[in-house]
Amino acid sequence: MSIKGRKYLPEIFVKYRRLAIERKPVRDTEEIIEFLMAFFDKDEFQVQEKIVVLLLDESDIPIGGKVLFSGTRSLVNLDWRIIYQLAIVCGAQQVVVAHNHPGGEINPSEEDIESAIKGEAIGRFLGIKYRDDIILIRHEGWRRYLF
Repeated sequence: MSIKGRKYLPEIFVKYRRLAIERKPVRDTEEIIEFLMAFFDKDEFQVQEKIVVLLLDESDIPIGGKVLFSGTRSLVNLDWRIIYQLAIVCGAQQVVVAHNHPGGEINPSEEDIESAIKGEAIGRFLGIKYRDDIILIRHEGWRRYLF
């Protein structure tokens, strides 16, 4: 990048924002879902598909989470490079990926299954445990499908 004839290297900026959470292990799936739901906007849950990533350390303690990708009502694209880049920068040992199905279909699509297999393989290669892939729907309370 050049400004007034001088060459500059763009700076990489990582921002951490602390949330008021208790630093305790989350070993139970219901506890993980509780953390994940904090990142979904309940008013948009049945309108737009989103992918949330939860990062954990080696002791199952959450490091942080983020909505990384948003899509349409029936489709959201994800980029595993961005997910694992975030995990590496944050020093995560485990990754949990979740997305909602606004239409209420609890079963994973072929794309969901293929994506989970790919995500697990990349994590294995990088030495980061792909802990879980969760689909969330709204139907008589929260339900989910676990890969």
